[in-house]
Amino acid sequence: MALTDDFNRADGALGANWTKEVSGGASAVAIVSNEIQMDTEWTAHRHVYVYNASQPPNDQYAQIAYTGGDSNTNTLCGPACRFTIDGSKNGYSYTAEQDGTDGTLWRWDAGVATSINWIAAAGATNASVLKIVASAGTFIGYVDGAQKNPAAGSTADATYASGYAGFNYRSNRALANLGELDNFEATEPVAAGQPTIKRFGGLPHVAVNRGVW
Repeated sequence: MALTDDFNRADGALGANWTKEVSGGASAVAIVSNEIQMDTEWTAHRHVYVYNASQPPNDQYAQIAYTGGDSNTNTLCGPACRFTIDGSKNGYSYTAEQDGTDGTLWRWDAGVATSINWIAAAGATNASVLKIVASAGTFIGYVDGAQKNPAAGSTADATYASGYAGFNYRSNRALANLGELDNFEATEPVAAGQPTIKRFGGLPHVAVNRGVW
């Protein structure tokens, strides 16, 4: 069963189903016009929020869509998986710069992020869907359905075998240019790491279905 949140509700806090597991500072993310956005401009704070209502299987994927913000390397957002919800601040995430350049697979240990794979030319735009797939002791990052790890395949790390899914947010921009996220989804991966359901019939601010699902 897929876990989903389209954030189509009143402006304000994300709600009871979300835990702020990693806090980079006093700022927070909030729902603004049915999307996720930082509540403070010009902050380098980086947060991880975890969907706490249900835990996916150990082999899992999480994805979230960029739906707004300017093209800039200071916006680095993406999905998170195998995360704690008890304040231990352990897990994994995949972020891609919102200017079409680079991406990174991260392992989080007690709230400190360590790169386990920096991926050149793996960034995104404000009309991209980012996904992380965890299968046993390997991880793959995707942008718009295309695998962004090196040609050899997946990235190995066996530190954390289970946990919850969510997203990683950082956007050090002016209010009008802050990165925006929408359409969170997580469940178990299937062949080639693709979703078992095809929920997106087109993304906000995008005129046509991108056809990657």
